[in-house]
Amino acid sequence: MKQRALAFLMIQALMLTTAASLSAQALGREVTVSALDNEKFLPSVAYNVDRGEYLVVWHNNWGGLRDIYGARLDRFGKVLSSFTVASGANDRAQPAAAYDLVHDRYLVVWVYDYFGNGSDWDLRGRLVPWNGPDPALTEFTIYDATDSQWNPKVAYSTVDDEFLVVWTNTSAAPASVSLRLVASDGAPGYATTLAGDGVNNYLNPDLVYNQLRNEYLVAYEINQVDVAVRRVYSPGNFTSEVMVANWPDAESSPAVAACPGQDQWLVAWQNSDPDIYVRFLNGDSSVDGGPVAIVAAPGIDRIPAVACLPGGAQYLVPWEYEYAGGLFGIVGQRIGINKALVGGLIQIRPVYGGQTRNAESPAVIGGYLGWSAAWVQERDGSAYSDIHAKMVWDLFADDFETGNTSMWSMVSP
Repeated sequence: MKQRALAFLMIQALMLTTAASLSAQALGREVTVSALDNEKFLPSVAYNVDRGEYLVVWHNNWGGLRDIYGARLDRFGKVLSSFTVASGANDRAQPAAAYDLVHDRYLVVWVYDYFGNGSDWDLRGRLVPWNGPDPALTEFTIYDATDSQWNPKVAYSTVDDEFLVVWTNTSAAPASVSLRLVASDGAPGYATTLAGDGVNNYLNPDLVYNQLRNEYLVAYEINQVDVAVRRVYSPGNFTSEVMVANWPDAESSPAVAACPGQDQWLVAWQNSDPDIYVRFLNGDSSVDGGPVAIVAAPGIDRIPAVACLPGGAQYLVPWEYEYAGGLFGIVGQRIGINKALVGGLIQIRPVYGGQTRNAESPAVIGGYLGWSAAWVQERDGSAYSDIHAKMVWDLFADDFETGNTSMWSMVSP
């Protein structure tokens, strides 16, 4: 009997170990999206719901000239193709992308150094078909005022078949946040200042679309110490400002997300410690309870991103996490629409033994059974940096629960 009991305990322990191992392995392979010999910055990720693909865009710095590149990833994170989105004599930088499921293509937006001397940055874009750039679809101007534009973000409305672009006007102090509607054929439409009062600096907007409401939510910083939001509804009208984080310490780097079918928004940010917090908003953008600490621990936690898993009723928040020794990797935390944290920290890109460089600037989007996370990976032994990506799987997505394990054989290490 003792031997049977011991055997049973051993089997139980093995089952628990296997379950823990499976949980720890709910990540795809780390993929090098681009390893060109240059420095790379600020990836953005969009999801093609029609084809189950992802588009990653970023800007390169070739040691004096910046341009925009992109790469297609399949639903398992494998690189399908890569290409130049926009290049030329003057700098192009800070790209963002959104997918238009009606026309099966993306709008990629970026800032453009009009005179080539950094005195006037315009906003430009290009429509990119699902399989890569079309020579007939060239770059076009979205906004070209004489002040400088910075940090654009873009989202697509499935109901109105148009894009919304938001950005910061930075050259004229104090800074403000502006918006412009862009038709699905690229024609610029209504434009206005979203947030600006001539006294405070409004900076670093982020943007998400909620199909249930056919509305957008824009979050931004005020003087780099507070985080606020406004809802934008067709044809570009917006609501009054709602303060999300305005405590005595500095709140910054806002990121926003919405889950399909949910009358809810989620805002993430870092505080001055810095730690990572989120706050839920109701569909009308009123705050829904207090802030939730994603992580509040010794060390530096900064630059969050956030995205919902379509149909998964949960969000993933990745950020830059300081490991022992002072190097930064990328970790993530899931949180449900019910405000409950799901599982523990996910080490998306831990600091490995012998590593001497940082992982930075995480970006994330929800897609096929999981999230696609991309980041900048500094290259060991070099001044160059690369774009890396990895899938973060939802263990309990429908296909897994029904016994279809085909995806696991394709992504397991």
